[in-house]
Amino acid sequence: MIVPLSYIGSNFESYKYIIVAGSYDGYGVNGWRVVDQTNTTNGGWQGGGGNPPWSSNIYTYIAPATVGEGSLTQQQALSSFSATDHKYATLVPPISLPLLRNVTTTSHTQISPVENAYPQIYYSNGMYYMFYLSNATGTAELYVSTSSNAVNWSEPVALPGADGSYISSLYWGGSNVYVLLGSSSGLEILNFSTLSPSDLSNYLTYHLQIAPQYATMYISGSTAYILSSYTNGSGYSYSLLAFNMSDMGGSSSTITGSDYLINRALNLSGNSYGYISGWNSHLYVAFYSYNGSYDNIGLAYMSTGGNLLGEYTYRTYENLTGIDLSVNSYGNAWIIYSTGSSAGYGLYVTNITVASAMPRFSNATSITTSPNTMDQPFLYIVQNGRNDSLLIAWHGVAENQNVVWGGLRSSISWYQSSPVTTPPKVPAKSFPYTTVVIAVVVVAVVAGIAVAYAVRIRR
Repeated sequence: MIVPLSYIGSNFESYKYIIVAGSYDGYGVNGWRVVDQTNTTNGGWQGGGGNPPWSSNIYTYIAPATVGEGSLTQQQALSSFSATDHKYATLVPPISLPLLRNVTTTSHTQISPVENAYPQIYYSNGMYYMFYLSNATGTAELYVSTSSNAVNWSEPVALPGADGSYISSLYWGGSNVYVLLGSSSGLEILNFSTLSPSDLSNYLTYHLQIAPQYATMYISGSTAYILSSYTNGSGYSYSLLAFNMSDMGGSSSTITGSDYLINRALNLSGNSYGYISGWNSHLYVAFYSYNGSYDNIGLAYMSTGGNLLGEYTYRTYENLTGIDLSVNSYGNAWIIYSTGSSAGYGLYVTNITVASAMPRFSNATSITTSPNTMDQPFLYIVQNGRNDSLLIAWHGVAENQNVVWGGLRSSISWYQSSPVTTPPKVPAKSFPYTTVVIAVVVVAVVAGIAVAYAVRIRR
Protein backbone atom coordinates (compact mmCIF):
# COMPACT_ATOMS: atom_id res chain seq x y z
CA MET A 1 0.00 0.00 0.00
CA ILE A 2 1.09 3.60 -0.52
CA VAL A 3 -0.42 5.86 2.12
CA PRO A 4 0.42 9.50 2.99
CA LEU A 5 2.17 9.63 6.36
CA SER A 6 0.06 12.64 7.32
CA TYR A 7 -2.97 10.33 7.42
CA ILE A 8 -1.59 7.48 9.52
CA GLY A 9 1.49 8.77 11.36
CA SER A 10 4.97 7.27 11.28
CA ASN A 11 4.82 4.91 14.32
CA PHE A 12 4.41 1.88 12.06
CA GLU A 13 4.73 -0.80 14.72
CA SER A 14 1.65 0.58 16.52
CA TYR A 15 -0.64 0.11 13.51
CA LYS A 16 -3.71 -2.16 13.97
CA TYR A 17 -5.67 -3.92 11.21
CA ILE A 18 -9.09 -5.44 10.50
CA ILE A 19 -8.81 -7.83 7.54
CA VAL A 20 -11.91 -9.27 5.86
CA ALA A 21 -12.88 -10.99 2.62
CA GLY A 22 -16.17 -11.62 0.86
CA SER A 23 -17.52 -13.31 -2.24
CA TYR A 24 -18.03 -11.43 -5.49
CA ASP A 25 -21.49 -11.10 -7.05
CA GLY A 26 -21.83 -8.97 -10.17
CA TYR A 27 -25.49 -8.39 -9.33
CA GLY A 28 -24.94 -7.76 -5.63
CA VAL A 29 -24.85 -4.39 -3.88
CA ASN A 30 -21.36 -2.96 -4.43
CA GLY A 31 -20.38 -6.34 -5.90
CA TRP A 32 -20.76 -8.32 -2.64
CA ARG A 33 -22.53 -11.70 -2.50
CA VAL A 34 -25.28 -11.80 0.12
CA VAL A 35 -25.06 -13.92 3.30
CA ASP A 36 -28.73 -14.75 3.88
CA GLN A 37 -30.53 -16.94 6.45
CA THR A 38 -30.16 -19.95 4.16
CA ASN A 39 -28.30 -20.53 0.95
CA THR A 40 -31.26 -22.12 -0.83
CA THR A 41 -32.74 -18.98 -2.48
CA ASN A 42 -31.50 -17.61 -5.78
CA GLY A 43 -30.40 -21.09 -6.83
CA GLY A 44 -28.02 -21.37 -3.91
CA TRP A 45 -25.82 -18.55 -5.19
CA GLN A 46 -25.35 -16.97 -1.77
CA GLY A 47 -24.15 -17.73 1.76
CA GLY A 48 -26.24 -18.88 4.69
CA GLY A 49 -26.40 -18.34 8.44
CA GLY A 50 -27.08 -14.62 8.40
CA ASN A 51 -30.08 -12.38 8.96
CA PRO A 52 -29.87 -9.28 6.72
CA PRO A 53 -29.59 -6.41 7.20
CA TRP A 54 -28.10 -6.95 10.69
CA SER A 55 -25.68 -9.67 9.71
CA SER A 56 -22.70 -8.87 7.50
CA ASN A 57 -21.76 -10.23 4.07
CA ILE A 58 -18.23 -11.04 5.25
CA TYR A 59 -17.10 -14.62 4.56
CA THR A 60 -13.68 -14.54 6.19
CA TYR A 61 -12.34 -12.46 9.06
CA ILE A 62 -8.90 -12.69 10.69
CA ALA A 63 -9.97 -12.64 14.33
CA PRO A 64 -7.67 -11.92 17.31
CA ALA A 65 -7.79 -15.60 18.38
CA THR A 66 -6.44 -16.57 14.96
CA VAL A 67 -3.16 -14.73 15.56
CA GLY A 68 -2.96 -15.26 19.32
CA GLU A 69 -3.96 -11.74 20.36
CA GLY A 70 -7.14 -12.56 22.26
CA SER A 71 -9.98 -15.03 22.62
CA LEU A 72 -12.43 -13.61 20.04
CA THR A 73 -12.89 -16.15 17.23
CA GLN A 74 -14.14 -15.61 13.69
CA GLN A 75 -17.42 -17.41 14.44
CA GLN A 76 -18.04 -15.33 17.56
CA ALA A 77 -17.34 -12.07 15.75
CA LEU A 78 -19.43 -12.76 12.65
CA SER A 79 -22.38 -14.11 14.66
CA SER A 80 -22.42 -11.29 17.22
CA PHE A 81 -25.28 -9.50 15.41
CA SER A 82 -28.83 -9.39 16.79
CA ALA A 83 -31.87 -8.87 14.58
CA THR A 84 -34.03 -8.55 17.69
CA ASP A 85 -31.92 -5.81 19.24
CA HIS A 86 -31.04 -4.25 15.86
CA LYS A 87 -27.36 -4.79 16.57
CA TYR A 88 -24.66 -5.24 13.94
CA ALA A 89 -21.74 -7.67 14.25
CA THR A 90 -18.65 -6.27 15.99
CA LEU A 91 -15.24 -7.14 14.54
CA VAL A 92 -13.02 -5.16 16.91
CA PRO A 93 -10.48 -5.17 18.46
CA PRO A 94 -8.15 -4.92 15.44
CA ILE A 95 -4.99 -6.99 15.38
CA SER A 96 -1.33 -6.08 15.04
CA LEU A 97 0.95 -7.66 12.46
CA PRO A 98 4.74 -7.91 12.34
CA LEU A 99 6.61 -6.10 9.58
CA LEU A 100 8.42 -8.30 7.09
CA ARG A 101 11.19 -5.76 6.61
CA ASN A 102 12.15 -2.26 7.57
CA VAL A 103 9.74 0.44 6.49
CA THR A 104 11.09 2.69 3.75
CA THR A 105 10.05 6.28 3.19
CA THR A 106 10.26 7.72 -0.32
CA SER A 107 9.21 10.95 -2.05
CA HIS A 108 6.65 11.06 -4.84
CA THR A 109 6.82 14.25 -6.86
CA GLN A 110 3.67 16.07 -7.88
CA ILE A 111 3.70 17.70 -11.30
CA SER A 112 3.73 21.48 -11.16
CA PRO A 113 0.24 23.02 -11.26
CA VAL A 114 1.43 25.44 -13.95
CA GLU A 115 -0.14 24.25 -17.20
CA ASN A 116 1.44 25.20 -20.52
CA ALA A 117 -0.81 23.76 -23.20
CA TYR A 118 -2.55 23.92 -26.60
CA PRO A 119 0.51 24.82 -28.69
CA GLN A 120 0.17 26.14 -32.26
CA ILE A 121 3.08 26.93 -34.63
CA TYR A 122 3.17 29.33 -37.57
CA TYR A 123 6.00 30.17 -40.00
CA SER A 124 6.41 33.63 -41.55
CA ASN A 125 9.35 35.43 -43.17
CA GLY A 126 12.00 33.10 -41.82
CA MET A 127 10.61 32.99 -38.27
CA TYR A 128 8.64 30.37 -36.35
CA TYR A 129 5.95 31.55 -33.94
CA MET A 130 4.65 29.36 -31.12
CA PHE A 131 1.31 30.37 -29.59
CA TYR A 132 0.16 28.57 -26.44
CA LEU A 133 -1.78 29.05 -23.20
CA SER A 134 -0.22 29.18 -19.74
CA ASN A 135 -1.74 29.70 -16.29
CA ALA A 136 1.59 30.76 -14.76
CA THR A 137 0.05 34.02 -13.53
CA GLY A 138 -3.06 32.35 -12.11
CA THR A 139 -5.25 32.73 -15.20
CA ALA A 140 -4.88 31.13 -18.64
CA GLU A 141 -3.19 33.70 -20.89
CA LEU A 142 -1.98 33.52 -24.46
CA TYR A 143 1.81 33.52 -24.89
CA VAL A 144 4.00 33.74 -27.99
CA SER A 145 7.56 32.50 -28.40
CA THR A 146 9.70 32.85 -31.53
CA SER A 147 12.52 30.86 -33.12
CA SER A 148 14.64 31.00 -36.25
CA ASN A 149 15.06 27.20 -36.39
CA ALA A 150 12.15 25.63 -34.44
CA VAL A 151 14.67 24.48 -31.80
CA ASN A 152 15.90 27.50 -29.86
CA TRP A 153 12.89 29.44 -28.60
CA SER A 154 12.76 32.95 -27.16
CA GLU A 155 11.40 33.91 -23.75
CA PRO A 156 7.60 33.86 -24.15
CA VAL A 157 5.65 37.10 -24.25
CA ALA A 158 2.10 37.32 -22.89
CA LEU A 159 -0.41 39.00 -25.19
CA PRO A 160 -2.38 41.60 -23.22
CA GLY A 161 -6.09 40.87 -22.93
CA ALA A 162 -5.88 37.44 -24.59
CA ASP A 163 -7.06 34.64 -22.33
CA GLY A 164 -9.24 31.55 -22.65
CA SER A 165 -9.58 27.82 -22.03
CA TYR A 166 -7.92 26.58 -25.22
CA ILE A 167 -6.36 27.56 -28.55
CA SER A 168 -7.57 25.34 -31.35
CA SER A 169 -6.52 26.86 -34.67
CA LEU A 170 -3.87 29.12 -36.12
CA TYR A 171 -4.49 30.02 -39.74
CA TRP A 172 -2.95 32.25 -42.37
CA GLY A 173 -5.44 34.11 -44.55
CA GLY A 174 -4.16 36.55 -47.15
CA SER A 175 -1.67 38.78 -45.37
CA ASN A 176 -3.19 38.18 -41.92
CA VAL A 177 -2.74 35.53 -39.24
CA TYR A 178 -5.80 34.36 -37.29
CA VAL A 179 -5.83 32.53 -33.96
CA LEU A 180 -9.01 30.89 -32.61
CA LEU A 181 -9.28 31.15 -28.82
CA GLY A 182 -12.06 29.37 -26.92
CA SER A 183 -13.61 29.70 -23.48
CA SER A 184 -16.85 28.85 -21.70
CA SER A 185 -18.24 32.26 -22.66
CA GLY A 186 -17.68 31.90 -26.41
CA LEU A 187 -15.09 32.00 -29.18
CA GLU A 188 -12.66 34.76 -30.10
CA ILE A 189 -10.68 35.17 -33.31
CA LEU A 190 -7.49 37.18 -32.94
CA ASN A 191 -6.52 38.94 -36.17
CA PHE A 192 -2.82 39.81 -36.56
CA SER A 193 -2.36 42.09 -39.56
CA THR A 194 1.40 41.96 -39.00
CA LEU A 195 3.45 39.37 -37.18
CA SER A 196 6.99 40.12 -36.09
CA PRO A 197 9.02 39.35 -32.96
CA SER A 198 9.12 43.07 -32.11
CA ASP A 199 5.34 43.57 -32.42
CA LEU A 200 3.16 40.78 -31.06
CA SER A 201 0.48 42.86 -29.36
CA ASN A 202 -1.04 44.52 -32.44
CA TYR A 203 -4.20 42.52 -33.14
CA LEU A 204 -7.99 42.82 -33.41
CA THR A 205 -10.47 40.60 -31.58
CA TYR A 206 -13.67 39.21 -33.12
CA HIS A 207 -16.25 37.55 -30.86
CA LEU A 208 -18.53 34.65 -31.84
CA GLN A 209 -21.60 34.03 -29.71
CA ILE A 210 -21.28 30.24 -29.50
CA ALA A 211 -19.64 28.19 -26.75
CA PRO A 212 -19.04 24.57 -27.83
CA GLN A 213 -16.81 22.19 -25.86
CA TYR A 214 -14.20 22.74 -28.57
CA ALA A 215 -13.92 24.41 -31.98
CA THR A 216 -11.44 24.57 -34.85
CA MET A 217 -11.19 26.94 -37.82
CA TYR A 218 -10.34 26.84 -41.53
CA ILE A 219 -10.24 29.86 -43.84
CA SER A 220 -10.73 29.67 -47.62
CA GLY A 221 -10.64 32.93 -49.55
CA SER A 222 -12.92 35.32 -47.70
CA THR A 223 -14.90 32.59 -45.88
CA ALA A 224 -14.14 31.29 -42.39
CA TYR A 225 -15.40 27.82 -41.42
CA ILE A 226 -15.82 26.90 -37.74
CA LEU A 227 -16.19 23.23 -36.77
CA SER A 228 -17.77 22.92 -33.30
CA SER A 229 -17.68 19.81 -31.10
CA TYR A 230 -20.48 19.16 -28.61
CA THR A 231 -20.82 16.31 -26.10
CA ASN A 232 -23.77 14.03 -26.84
CA GLY A 233 -23.63 11.59 -23.93
CA SER A 234 -21.60 8.82 -25.59
CA GLY A 235 -19.10 11.02 -27.42
CA TYR A 236 -19.17 14.10 -29.62
CA SER A 237 -21.33 15.46 -32.39
CA TYR A 238 -20.15 18.14 -34.81
CA SER A 239 -21.63 21.22 -36.44
CA LEU A 240 -20.41 23.57 -39.17
CA LEU A 241 -20.66 27.35 -39.12
CA ALA A 242 -19.40 29.74 -41.82
CA PHE A 243 -19.29 33.50 -42.27
CA ASN A 244 -17.70 36.06 -44.56
CA MET A 245 -14.40 37.45 -43.32
CA SER A 246 -15.35 40.89 -44.63
CA ASP A 247 -18.03 41.00 -41.92
CA MET A 248 -15.23 41.30 -39.40
CA GLY A 249 -14.39 44.81 -40.55
CA GLY A 250 -11.33 46.81 -39.56
CA SER A 251 -12.01 46.94 -35.83
CA SER A 252 -12.82 44.52 -33.02
CA SER A 253 -16.42 43.37 -33.37
CA THR A 254 -18.97 40.61 -32.70
CA ILE A 255 -20.09 38.06 -35.30
CA THR A 256 -23.78 37.26 -34.74
CA GLY A 257 -26.22 34.74 -36.15
CA SER A 258 -27.33 37.11 -38.89
CA ASP A 259 -23.77 37.02 -40.27
CA TYR A 260 -23.66 33.23 -40.69
CA LEU A 261 -23.59 31.80 -44.20
CA ILE A 262 -23.90 28.23 -42.88
CA ASN A 263 -24.99 26.93 -39.49
CA ARG A 264 -25.81 23.22 -39.56
CA ALA A 265 -25.25 19.94 -37.76
CA LEU A 266 -23.09 17.37 -39.53
CA ASN A 267 -24.02 13.71 -39.83
CA LEU A 268 -20.84 12.66 -38.01
CA SER A 269 -20.01 11.49 -34.49
CA GLY A 270 -16.86 10.39 -32.68
CA ASN A 271 -15.09 10.10 -29.34
CA SER A 272 -12.79 13.08 -29.78
CA TYR A 273 -12.95 16.72 -30.72
CA GLY A 274 -13.25 17.33 -34.46
CA TYR A 275 -10.62 19.15 -36.56
CA ILE A 276 -11.20 20.93 -39.87
CA SER A 277 -9.07 21.82 -42.89
CA GLY A 278 -9.73 22.16 -46.62
CA TRP A 279 -8.58 22.20 -50.24
CA ASN A 280 -10.01 23.17 -53.62
CA SER A 281 -13.49 24.19 -52.39
CA HIS A 282 -13.78 21.09 -50.20
CA LEU A 283 -13.62 20.55 -46.46
CA TYR A 284 -11.92 17.80 -44.48
CA VAL A 285 -12.93 16.83 -40.92
CA ALA A 286 -10.84 14.48 -38.76
CA PHE A 287 -11.70 12.81 -35.43
CA TYR A 288 -11.26 9.41 -33.79
CA SER A 289 -13.67 6.81 -32.43
CA TYR A 290 -13.23 3.91 -30.03
CA ASN A 291 -14.08 0.53 -31.59
CA GLY A 292 -14.01 -1.52 -28.39
CA SER A 293 -10.29 -2.33 -28.46
CA TYR A 294 -8.51 0.72 -29.88
CA ASP A 295 -9.19 4.03 -31.62
CA ASN A 296 -9.86 4.45 -35.34
CA ILE A 297 -9.19 7.75 -37.09
CA GLY A 298 -12.08 8.99 -39.20
CA LEU A 299 -11.67 11.44 -42.08
CA ALA A 300 -14.75 13.01 -43.68
CA TYR A 301 -14.53 14.68 -47.11
CA MET A 302 -17.33 17.14 -47.82
CA SER A 303 -18.46 20.14 -49.80
CA THR A 304 -18.10 23.63 -48.37
CA GLY A 305 -21.83 23.45 -47.64
CA GLY A 306 -21.26 20.49 -45.29
CA ASN A 307 -22.58 17.76 -47.62
CA LEU A 308 -20.71 14.50 -47.05
CA LEU A 309 -18.87 13.21 -50.13
CA GLY A 310 -16.78 10.41 -48.64
CA GLU A 311 -15.51 8.87 -45.39
CA TYR A 312 -12.18 7.13 -44.77
CA THR A 313 -10.95 5.14 -41.76
CA TYR A 314 -7.43 4.54 -40.48
CA ARG A 315 -6.92 1.76 -37.93
CA THR A 316 -4.29 2.83 -35.44
CA TYR A 317 -4.34 -0.23 -33.14
CA GLU A 318 -3.58 2.28 -30.38
CA ASN A 319 -5.40 4.32 -27.75
CA LEU A 320 -5.19 7.95 -28.83
CA THR A 321 -4.71 11.04 -26.68
CA GLY A 322 -5.04 13.67 -29.43
CA ILE A 323 -5.27 14.39 -33.15
CA ASP A 324 -4.90 17.24 -35.66
CA LEU A 325 -5.29 17.73 -39.41
CA SER A 326 -3.71 19.84 -42.16
CA VAL A 327 -4.16 19.67 -45.97
CA ASN A 328 -1.61 20.91 -48.51
CA SER A 329 -2.32 22.64 -51.83
CA TYR A 330 -2.42 19.29 -53.68
CA GLY A 331 -5.20 17.87 -51.53
CA ASN A 332 -2.89 15.63 -49.49
CA ALA A 333 -4.35 15.41 -45.98
CA TRP A 334 -1.80 15.00 -43.19
CA ILE A 335 -3.03 13.71 -39.82
CA ILE A 336 -0.94 13.81 -36.67
CA TYR A 337 -1.98 11.79 -33.65
CA SER A 338 -0.64 11.06 -30.18
CA THR A 339 -0.96 7.72 -28.42
CA GLY A 340 -0.80 6.71 -24.78
CA SER A 341 -0.61 3.45 -22.82
CA SER A 342 1.15 1.91 -19.84
CA ALA A 343 4.10 1.27 -22.17
CA GLY A 344 4.55 4.96 -22.98
CA TYR A 345 3.43 7.71 -25.35
CA GLY A 346 4.07 8.38 -29.01
CA LEU A 347 3.54 10.91 -31.80
CA TYR A 348 2.80 9.74 -35.36
CA VAL A 349 1.75 11.11 -38.77
CA THR A 350 -0.11 9.54 -41.66
CA ASN A 351 -1.51 11.03 -44.88
CA ILE A 352 -4.03 10.36 -47.62
CA THR A 353 -4.79 11.97 -50.99
CA VAL A 354 -8.57 11.84 -51.21
CA ALA A 355 -8.65 13.12 -54.80
CA SER A 356 -6.51 10.21 -56.09
CA ALA A 357 -7.92 7.27 -58.05
CA MET A 358 -7.51 4.91 -55.07
CA PRO A 359 -7.31 7.00 -51.90
CA ARG A 360 -5.76 5.23 -48.93
CA PHE A 361 -3.80 6.14 -45.83
CA SER A 362 -0.03 5.77 -45.79
CA ASN A 363 1.66 3.73 -43.09
CA ALA A 364 2.14 5.84 -39.98
CA THR A 365 5.54 7.43 -39.41
CA SER A 366 6.79 7.73 -35.84
CA ILE A 367 7.82 11.27 -34.90
CA THR A 368 8.95 10.71 -31.32
CA THR A 369 8.16 8.70 -28.19
CA SER A 370 8.26 9.42 -24.48
CA PRO A 371 7.57 7.64 -21.18
CA ASN A 372 5.62 10.76 -20.13
CA THR A 373 2.36 12.32 -21.23
CA MET A 374 2.04 13.47 -24.85
CA ASP A 375 -1.20 15.00 -26.14
CA GLN A 376 -2.73 18.05 -27.88
CA PRO A 377 -0.71 17.55 -31.10
CA PHE A 378 -0.69 20.34 -33.70
CA LEU A 379 0.35 20.20 -37.36
CA TYR A 380 1.07 22.98 -39.85
CA ILE A 381 2.37 22.39 -43.39
CA VAL A 382 5.13 24.56 -44.87
CA GLN A 383 5.09 23.71 -48.57
CA ASN A 384 7.94 24.13 -51.06
CA GLY A 385 6.68 22.82 -54.36
CA ARG A 386 5.72 19.21 -53.75
CA ASN A 387 7.95 18.92 -50.70
CA ASP A 388 6.15 19.29 -47.40
CA SER A 389 7.82 20.36 -44.18
CA LEU A 390 5.70 19.62 -41.15
CA LEU A 391 5.68 22.07 -38.27
CA ILE A 392 4.74 20.01 -35.24
CA ALA A 393 3.83 20.97 -31.68
CA TRP A 394 2.44 19.11 -28.69
CA HIS A 395 1.91 19.27 -24.96
CA GLY A 396 3.94 17.01 -22.70
CA VAL A 397 5.48 16.54 -19.28
CA ALA A 398 9.21 16.98 -18.71
CA GLU A 399 11.05 17.29 -15.39
CA ASN A 400 7.69 17.40 -13.57
CA GLN A 401 6.60 20.47 -15.54
CA ASN A 402 3.80 20.82 -18.09
CA VAL A 403 5.56 22.10 -21.20
CA VAL A 404 4.86 22.63 -24.89
CA TRP A 405 7.22 21.30 -27.54
CA GLY A 406 7.83 22.57 -31.05
CA GLY A 407 9.59 20.80 -33.90
CA LEU A 408 10.17 20.65 -37.63
CA ARG A 409 10.14 17.58 -39.88
CA SER A 410 11.42 18.09 -43.41
CA SER A 411 10.70 15.58 -46.21
CA ILE A 412 9.49 13.13 -43.55
CA SER A 413 13.06 11.96 -42.88
CA TRP A 414 14.73 14.70 -40.86
CA TYR A 415 13.43 15.86 -37.52
CA GLN A 416 14.39 18.29 -34.77
CA SER A 417 12.52 19.63 -31.76
CA SER A 418 12.91 21.16 -28.33
CA PRO A 419 10.72 22.32 -25.43
CA VAL A 420 9.67 25.93 -25.55
CA THR A 421 10.96 28.12 -22.75
CA THR A 422 8.01 28.50 -20.41
CA PRO A 423 6.91 31.40 -18.21
CA PRO A 424 8.31 31.41 -14.65
CA LYS A 425 7.79 27.96 -13.21
CA VAL A 426 6.08 27.07 -9.95
CA PRO A 427 8.37 24.59 -8.16
CA ALA A 428 7.16 21.01 -8.14
CA LYS A 429 6.05 19.86 -4.71
CA SER A 430 7.28 16.71 -2.99
CA PHE A 431 5.27 14.85 -0.39
CA PRO A 432 6.61 12.09 1.91
CA TYR A 433 4.91 8.77 1.41
CA THR A 434 5.50 5.42 3.04
CA THR A 435 5.48 1.94 1.58
CA VAL A 436 4.50 -0.63 4.23
CA VAL A 437 4.87 -4.39 3.77
CA ILE A 438 2.69 -5.85 6.49
CA ALA A 439 2.98 -9.63 6.88
CA VAL A 440 2.82 -12.95 5.08
CA VAL A 441 -0.71 -13.51 6.37
CA VAL A 442 -1.85 -10.34 4.58
CA VAL A 443 -0.40 -11.61 1.31
CA ALA A 444 -2.36 -14.83 1.74
CA VAL A 445 -5.60 -12.99 2.47
CA VAL A 446 -5.15 -10.63 -0.49
CA ALA A 447 -4.57 -13.64 -2.73
CA GLY A 448 -7.82 -15.14 -1.40
CA ILE A 449 -9.68 -11.92 -2.05
CA ALA A 450 -8.34 -11.80 -5.60
CA VAL A 451 -9.88 -15.23 -6.25
CA ALA A 452 -13.18 -14.66 -4.43
CA TYR A 453 -13.65 -11.01 -5.25
CA ALA A 454 -12.54 -10.51 -8.86
CA VAL A 455 -12.87 -6.98 -10.05
CA ARG A 456 -12.59 -6.00 -13.66
CA ILE A 457 -11.32 -2.57 -14.46
CA ARG A 458 -11.10 -1.11 -17.87
CA ARG A 459 -7.16 6.38 -21.40
